[in-house]
Amino acid sequence: MQKTCKQGANKHTLKDKLKFKGFKMLLFKKLKSQTGALFGMDARITLAIFSGLSVIAGTAGYGYIQQTQVTALATELDNISKAYTNFQLDTSVNTNTFSDLLNNDGGQLGWSGPYMIMSSENHVSFGRYSLEYGIEMRKIKGRSPRPCVNRRDICFVWAKLTEVPANLAASVDEHIDGALDEKGSPDSGRLLVDIDQATDKATLYYRLTRK
Repeated sequence: MQKTCKQGANKHTLKDKLKFKGFKMLLFKKLKSQTGALFGMDARITLAIFSGLSVIAGTAGYGYIQQTQVTALATELDNISKAYTNFQLDTSVNTNTFSDLLNNDGGQLGWSGPYMIMSSENHVSFGRYSLEYGIEMRKIKGRSPRPCVNRRDICFVWAKLTEVPANLAASVDEHIDGALDEKGSPDSGRLLVDIDQATDKATLYYRLTRK
């Protein structure tokens, strides 16, 4: 009788142990499942954060590239102005031929160039450079220099560059002439901007010197 009771007690204890073991396994599975869910949530939050940072970095990167282009083009135009001044001092000539700054095919006396580090009038990124005579446009409708037609006109030499993206041209204009030109438009100041709405490209006219 005592032996039978003991066996029953042992059997009951074994059953309890099995139940407890099963409970622990179930609890472990639930915790593991919850941990996985939490990990998945953390991953999604992290991904969202990195996505946001990528957008910010991309925008900042584009802005930096744009500003670099603006500075480079403004510097290039300033260098053309200096090159033209040096050409004038050496030759005593007011030329409207851009290649005179690059080579002496015209046979100018006193020429000591090249005055620009360029192989041709063609721009590496945009259109083409040329030189034009024209009067200043501050009180004249239009956005390119008007030809010098009489002796009373104050005539200037302008460096012309074609096929510049319109948004870049506007930024270069602001960089050179300030937030607003004299009339608050791109048709005044040292840099004139003539935008072709059909192509979204602009032609720049940069005033170099008086003729």
